[in-house]
Amino acid sequence: MLKKKKFQLTLLLGLLSGGFLAGIIFIPAYVEQVLQVPVENAGYWLAPLALASGIGAGFGLAPLNVLVGESAKSGEQGSALGTLSLIRQIGLTLFPTIYAGYITGSLTKITSNIDSPSIKFDQQENINYGEIQSKIGGN
Repeated sequence: MLKKKKFQLTLLLGLLSGGFLAGIIFIPAYVEQVLQVPVENAGYWLAPLALASGIGAGFGLAPLNVLVGESAKSGEQGSALGTLSLIRQIGLTLFPTIYAGYITGSLTKITSNIDSPSIKFDQQENINYGEIQSKIGGN
């Protein structure tokens, strides 16, 4: 089964779908902590991702199950579905670690410049992301 291109592609899409679902957990944290968006507005960033995830689940997750079942031989469909489920769970496990690394790296970059006299973090509710980036020399 693992030698078939169709099966390999389906497993790759399963891994990425797990990562996409895991992103829903970390996008609000990234928006709140790194982009300094107030908590009450962070949901606006998540809404399009959640909508895309719902559409992706309808058009992506169920068809992946069908594709992986069709790519397996008659007696191996259960194994193929189990493999897809395992790969999806690996995506759900791996991608949060990657997302957390990006968030941590971004927070480290910002907090390393806290002592800079040009940034006044005691007034951070009045500073938007663009202003912070320009003050710390980001793009």
